Amino acid sequence: RIIARRPSTRVHFLTRGYGGRERGPLRVDLDVHGAERVSDEARMLARHAPTWVCADRWAGAVAACAAAPPPTMLLMDDGLQHLRLWRDLSMLVVDADYLVGNGRVLP
Repeated sequence: RIIARRPSTRVHFLTRGYGGRERGPLRVDLDVHGAERVSDEARMLARHAPTWVCADRWAGAVAACAAAPPPTMLLMDDGLQHLRLWRDLSMLVVDADYLVGNGRVLP
């Protein structure tokens, strides 16, 4: 059973919003924030769970955790190299067909 699907789990996404101009922290509101402000990826994530855009991951996590009700799980997009936030689990997802694409070493 997937942890994020348990009824007691409140997932929030945390992303830098690459491609958008927002520096955050900002909770994405699909009725208010366009892709040019928060990025198309942040809008896609916000369709599934509360999503926070923030250039500073720590500040974004603090803002998310201050929300009511607070999340029980934060999922960071592209967060493997961000070591300031403690984590219970790190996960790398790779497309089995595309692999790492350009053949270069992962960051």
